[in-house]
Amino acid sequence: MENKALIQTYLNNIRRHLVPKLRPGIGVSSSFYPASSGGGLLEIQVGPAKANSDVVLPAEPSIGAILMKVPQHAFGGNLSGVKFSGTNIVAEGDRLILIKGDDLPENWSDEAAARDLEMALRRGNTK
Repeated sequence: MENKALIQTYLNNIRRHLVPKLRPGIGVSSSFYPASSGGGLLEIQVGPAKANSDVVLPAEPSIGAILMKVPQHAFGGNLSGVKFSGTNIVAEGDRLILIKGDDLPENWSDEAAARDLEMALRRGNTK
């Protein structure tokens, strides 16, 4: 996903749905890593010492290339050929990782952001 306007709208929608669920004084920072081949990875960190921010980084060729750059423990080995579809969620420590596998507009809508966040919060509560 390399459509920066759509990415920023999705990030805004995620934040709009997440902030009301947090206590006052809790910050949310997000980093989005777009994949030229479609989709991307959203890393959300939440905590009292976090500044509210959104960063969209330069595109990488694939989700596998992104997974090799982002510190994470869910996936290892040769990730060059890994493919995802829909939204996949990893909860690690104080952060959530949402892997968006494609560029279908319905997967980047406000409804998709609400659904993705709800799934992520359920996943984060099962530690």
